[in-house]
Amino acid sequence: MKTAKKIGPSLSEELENRGNCRAGLPGVKVVIAGHKGLFKILSSHWDKGSRLKLIVYPAGSREPPLWKCVDPENHKFFHTACCINQDLPPGSMIDVQPEDCTLASVWPVVCCKPRRRRKVK
Repeated sequence: MKTAKKIGPSLSEELENRGNCRAGLPGVKVVIAGHKGLFKILSSHWDKGSRLKLIVYPAGSREPPLWKCVDPENHKFFHTACCINQDLPPGSMIDVQPEDCTLASVWPVVCCKPRRRRKVK
């Protein structure tokens, strides 16, 4: 597997630029620091400390199934792929941090329009 080139801003920079709106992330390709190849984002969620966490899988593999169920402790929906690792293809990762990711494809604007970037001269 080839190492993908860094082609965009870090995911955390773009997340901040979008006011922490994570809409549209599933399917976006990223490069993860310390790992070879491209990954696709399957899902994202906020942890108890309000930090964004990603579930990613290798871009060349099949998209894993994603079901939702209710967490009995807090009655909130969560993705069972977080818990059922055998449904994820080899090389998938859970709880990846945005700081470790660089965008490698377009992150579509779904709801929150990004702020305009200033060009540095």
